[in-house]
Amino acid sequence: MIYICFLLALIPAVMLTGMLFRALLNASFHTGLKYEILIPREHPGAFELCENESFTLIERITNNSRLPMSDLHVMLTLPDSTFCESKNLIETVYHLPGRTAVEKRYRITTRQRGIYSIDNVSVARKRFLWMNLQALRFEIPITQQNTVTVFPAVISMEEHFTTSYTFTGENEVRRSAAEDPMDFIGLREYRDDPVSRIHWKKSAAADELYVRELGFTEEYDVTILLNLQSRAYERYDPVNQGISSRGLTEMAVTVAASLIDALSDGETPVTLLTNGTSDGGDTVYLTENTCLTAGCTETLPDGFYDMMRLLARLEVKVTVPAHEMFETIADAPGDILKGRSLMVVSPYFDGRMRDFYRRMTEQGYTVVFYITSLFTDLTEIPDDIPLYYRTHKGELS
Repeated sequence: MIYICFLLALIPAVMLTGMLFRALLNASFHTGLKYEILIPREHPGAFELCENESFTLIERITNNSRLPMSDLHVMLTLPDSTFCESKNLIETVYHLPGRTAVEKRYRITTRQRGIYSIDNVSVARKRFLWMNLQALRFEIPITQQNTVTVFPAVISMEEHFTTSYTFTGENEVRRSAAEDPMDFIGLREYRDDPVSRIHWKKSAAADELYVRELGFTEEYDVTILLNLQSRAYERYDPVNQGISSRGLTEMAVTVAASLIDALSDGETPVTLLTNGTSDGGDTVYLTENTCLTAGCTETLPDGFYDMMRLLARLEVKVTVPAHEMFETIADAPGDILKGRSLMVVSPYFDGRMRDFYRRMTEQGYTVVFYITSLFTDLTEIPDDIPLYYRTHKGELS
């Protein structure tokens, strides 16, 4: 009987001791564990790279208590479109003696433009004897140390786009993608121009450097009009924004970035107008209730990077339907456009864009189209409209 009473008294004491020990372990876990995420960089400021490039991520975990911490299961969830060895989740098990810090490095690849903050991590521990120990989710503040800006990729337009539109010079040749909205108007002597514009055949014959004279050298300003509505028949509504094909719209952003890159190499000022939304751009009102997002590269090279940051932040949320955007611009282009050279980048081409081309050219504007669909039938497009469409090489992985 005495033994039974002793056991009955011992069980609560053991349970109380276990609860105190568990509380001690949890307190040590919560107050003694420190977790950090760092992206090493050579220069201060935001960390920036392009789509499909990689960067190094440092995970640092520190046990500041004197008690050891074993079987720490760390789960770091990466943002969408960022991967470590093709996975979004990084799982690591640590065994930390007291007063110890451990670092691990991971190679992270970005697949899509955007602004990404790496701040979603939780740490759990396996059962200790009969006790279920608490998990800990760290509140990691979003700073430049754990945030990355991903620019759209810059692609070779000549490789990924083709056209049925040609112009005739000494030979019939395809128009260069970087010269789309600018008419070839002749040759002149070299004056510190980009090497890519040198006319080598004429230069060799004359024993003096000559360059191709392009219309934009007089126009000076090029406007890229980026349409992010992916289908002509999409019904615009403010909830879904009428977007059915994210792939086509993302390709349109890539094309815009590539054209900006090519034109900036030639020190040509570029203005971007888009019916997408971005907190990094200016607002240009078409009417009292509709607007476009705008950016420009007038100050090079800073303007170029500002434009790429705008495209990185660009949301595929349409502020105005494509047909309304084209009609409003054609009604009063001088109120909206800076120069008289216009590149239109769109996932599709339709009759309203044909009408837009006619109206704009009648008012003295030069217009060229880039369509991100894979065209198989061009019979609907008049031969005199300069239009580039994707080749099968344009199927980016």
